[in-house]
Amino acid sequence: MTTLEKLNNMKEKINQASTMFLMGHVYLDLDAIGSCIGLASLFQQLGKTSYIIINDTENELAVAQVLEKIKNVKIIKGSEVDQYRTPDSLLIIVDTNKRELVQDQQILDKMDNVIVLDHHDEGIDTIRKGLVIIDKESSSACELVTLIIHDYEVTLKEEINTLLLAGIVLDTNNFVVKTDARTFYVAYLLTRAGADTSKVQYLLKQDIDEYIERQKVITNVEVIDKIALTKGAEDLRYRREDLAKIADTLLQFKGIEASFVIGRLDHNTVGISARSMGNLKVGELMSQIGGGGDSHEAAAKIEDKSIREVETRLKQIIM
Repeated sequence: MTTLEKLNNMKEKINQASTMFLMGHVYLDLDAIGSCIGLASLFQQLGKTSYIIINDTENELAVAQVLEKIKNVKIIKGSEVDQYRTPDSLLIIVDTNKRELVQDQQILDKMDNVIVLDHHDEGIDTIRKGLVIIDKESSSACELVTLIIHDYEVTLKEEINTLLLAGIVLDTNNFVVKTDARTFYVAYLLTRAGADTSKVQYLLKQDIDEYIERQKVITNVEVIDKIALTKGAEDLRYRREDLAKIADTLLQFKGIEASFVIGRLDHNTVGISARSMGNLKVGELMSQIGGGGDSHEAAAKIEDKSIREVETRLKQIIM
């Protein structure tokens, strides 16, 4: 079945359902939350009831700002789903196709009517339940969701279009990676519909103290055959999004084709965030160390190892 056929099948499932549950990956970013809110806004226009499932206890700055300001969107915990579930309920998972990365795995087990809507590469741990739509031509989940919304010919509020554009800007690193003519076309559709580029930049603003800490990590960079590799201090803790932002920054430097950033996530876990212009398949490399991803972005978590041990193993893989 082609992607177009699957999208048509998705429309049929949406038409048949009265209640929608939307769920992104853990540690929500603007692409995941933007996709959920974009679809929730579409469903509202279609006269459908929808709920966004969020179990995260902490959110990165941009996501927290969105959740604080967004109106008319119903957000629930996974434990509350049974209160609102109906026989024809539909679960839509966005911005991931991996079971272990969804906000609530139990909800996935409970519901049979499922759609997976994603842009990342498939793997052995890809969800095989329901209708799985993986469009690797899309730069982001927000790009794919925007095209779906556009197909329905509905008009969304300017703040929703702004949020969808912000998700695209985030995932393309300001239109640097995973960007083609369709990506720019979707950005045009969103700006024509009222997306405010200045508000996009406001959403992407960073905390200055966190930025300074990330720059300290960049000073440790080592360049190996067009690959930038750096690591945080063993006694400091970093969030996944911090490692990802450092990897994004390193990719902007001249002559760098890929970047890897290592940092301790908690007492027992070291994380790696990887980025690539596309020539080095970082997803395949991360799969060798227990992680995964696609050709442009990937990550891994390693238990019970020091940063030095993880660095040594990573160098063995990439060299």
